[in-house]
Amino acid sequence: MVREVFYLYHAIYNQPPDLEVDMKNIAPTADAGLGASKKGASRYAAYVFWIMFSINLLNYLDRYVFTGAANIVAKELGLGIDQVGYIATAFILVYAVGTLPLGIWADRWNRKNIVAICVTIWSLATVFTAIASGFWGLFI
Repeated sequence: MVREVFYLYHAIYNQPPDLEVDMKNIAPTADAGLGASKKGASRYAAYVFWIMFSINLLNYLDRYVFTGAANIVAKELGLGIDQVGYIATAFILVYAVGTLPLGIWADRWNRKNIVAICVTIWSLATVFTAIASGFWGLFI
């Protein structure tokens, strides 16, 4: 396929295609008529990076903390090993089933709003986990 495209380009323009691309020729600059300076754009990019890094770090910590604390949680709430397994399985299933629709939604809508909504829902779920007093409180 690539060979055919190469030959077609050569036949149309009577020269081989230029395979080297310089990003400054195809990518907009930080000040492409938007009134933003490179320094300001760089600071904003660093700010967004650290916010997203923090959210992702907390997401991973929150995802694995139950596994590490399962014995303590089971002892304090009087849960059996089967109930701990049900709770862990329910969490993984909700997480896995929710990933695909949320990914599609993120591709089609404003990502900043989606991140804010998801962080809010995740925070509320964490609050409800903290006030749970038994199996059904954690399971739901």
